[in-house]
Amino acid sequence: NRPDWQAEVGLAEALDLARVAAIPATTSLLARWVERSPVAAKAGEMALHETAAARPDLLVDLLAADPNLLNAQPELRASLMARAVVSDPRQSAGVQSYLADPAVPNDEKREFLTLFPLRSTTTGHRLYGKPHAPYDQDAIRADDRAALQAVAAWRSTAALAPLARELDAAEARLLGWVGQAAR
Repeated sequence: NRPDWQAEVGLAEALDLARVAAIPATTSLLARWVERSPVAAKAGEMALHETAAARPDLLVDLLAADPNLLNAQPELRASLMARAVVSDPRQSAGVQSYLADPAVPNDEKREFLTLFPLRSTTTGHRLYGKPHAPYDQDAIRADDRAALQAVAAWRSTAALAPLARELDAAEARLLGWVGQAAR
């Protein structure tokens, strides 16, 4: 709420507090701020991604509860949703609702499918907390298998037929990952 702070260099570092706090109210406030403030956009997007990398369930729940959240930034919303861990039934249901929502444009769904599953994270100095720990390989393997099953189910959904090419590409990518992990 302090516009004079929004142009300060240190603000970007302070935004990592959203990841450390990892509560819906803070994350929702950050998302709304990113949506309406060009000054906050890049630093805020990074903070949202840091939060989603550490707590994908938090972002999936927020986006499922408020489908209009980040409406003005569909690519950001798609990339945050692509961080969902679909081996978690609640997150899987959130993704399913997102993909089934006719208000979500197909271009945004294409972006989601191009990125899904998204597991990148950043490293570096933090004002609060420590950098997000690397992902657990066993959890990644399990989620890749769950993601492959999810994509196969999405392929049989008539409403997603216009996304067949992206679904095929996602399935091929995941088949490769699952195959590599099995070796």
